[in-house]
Amino acid sequence: MINSPSIEDELPVGMMSFDSLSDATDLSHRAMDVAISRGLAIYLSDRIHDFVRFRSRWWMWDYDEWFQVTRPDLIFNLDLMSENIRMVTATVASLSTAR
Repeated sequence: MINSPSIEDELPVGMMSFDSLSDATDLSHRAMDVAISRGLAIYLSDRIHDFVRFRSRWWMWDYDEWFQVTRPDLIFNLDLMSENIRMVTATVASLSTAR
């Protein structure tokens, strides 16, 4: 029987667990990929993959890494956009099942 790798097996070398990221303000693409694949980080939407919600914070994609969003105005707008997307998605789903 083959054991599936644990999340720790998939993390970059030197990173023991996601608990070590509590104060991190940037994150490698590999580490975020693992978080996303495990459902620990969620894209802003199915089509918008430049922002993710991870550990109750917003993160933004960059060529070299992901970095934590710290600007209050951007955080506010991401929260608002996320809620709007959630409401529209729920409305579309309910209309689709009503047919």
